[in-house]
Amino acid sequence: MKVFISWSGEKAKDFALELRDWLPFVIHDLAPWVSDADIDSGTMSMQDIHRQLDQTKYGIICTTAENQAKPWINYEAGALWKSINHESRVVPLLIDLEMSDVQSPLRNFHSRIITHRSTRQAEVRKLIESLNKARATPINAAVLEESFLTQWPKMETIIDRIAKNNYAYKARMSDVDRKLEDIHQTVLKIAEEQRAAASTTIDSLDEVLDRKSTLAYGSFSEQTAGLRAKLEAVANSSLIARGFNNRVHVERVDSRNYVVYSADLLPDEVKRALSDAAKAVAHPVNFEYLLTMSDEPDEDPTHL
Repeated sequence: MKVFISWSGEKAKDFALELRDWLPFVIHDLAPWVSDADIDSGTMSMQDIHRQLDQTKYGIICTTAENQAKPWINYEAGALWKSINHESRVVPLLIDLEMSDVQSPLRNFHSRIITHRSTRQAEVRKLIESLNKARATPINAAVLEESFLTQWPKMETIIDRIAKNNYAYKARMSDVDRKLEDIHQTVLKIAEEQRAAASTTIDSLDEVLDRKSTLAYGSFSEQTAGLRAKLEAVANSSLIARGFNNRVHVERVDSRNYVVYSADLLPDEVKRALSDAAKAVAHPVNFEYLLTMSDEPDEDPTHL
């Protein structure tokens, strides 16, 4: 089973590489993947990362106080959430954080905490049990427990070593790092647009269904995740990449009109991303932006 291990920063990278090597000793047929170590020389890293995401059923996000707000860690969290199916898991593994310290969007996932020595064994055990449940054929619980206990001392030594290491955190990004991050985000956007353009979409089905009087309006379109679902994913991915906590809900009025609900005002960049995504449809698409203070979009919406 493919396991995608995400990291950002030296501390998380150190732990991610150790975790990659340790997991197969507990569950022997796991195939953990860490970008820095497993991208073959000469390949394009973004293509390889997206290929790995497409093959992944389980994602572990190595989360630290340094990296939880970094664009890259939040991009991969969003990409994992979008790429894997409803049976999959995305688990932030908190290395030096309390649960109360976790910010959105990582707060939306169920985390495991290894910050405290007294509880970390139980937390890692739960992670292993979750990985086992995600397998096509789970290992017997007693066999898994014996394997875990045999390998635990090595993991505890790894965690203790990393906890004692004073990694060189940067309080703020340098001008060079900021420029590199801007370039990085541009590359990510281009890669995502290329993936979208290369994939077969079903947006044209909306128009076909509108002409099919024998089908209930919107039923098949909604089941096959048409333009409405695509627009919602584009907006939320754009918010995640920019570090915003806000999320949107998109409702289809008809084939040409969509309502976008959000708890906070949407940045112009997100609105532009929605408009760009809608250009894939042959006819013009109009958006109405509504503000709501509830997770239920039909409760007291206010026009923006």
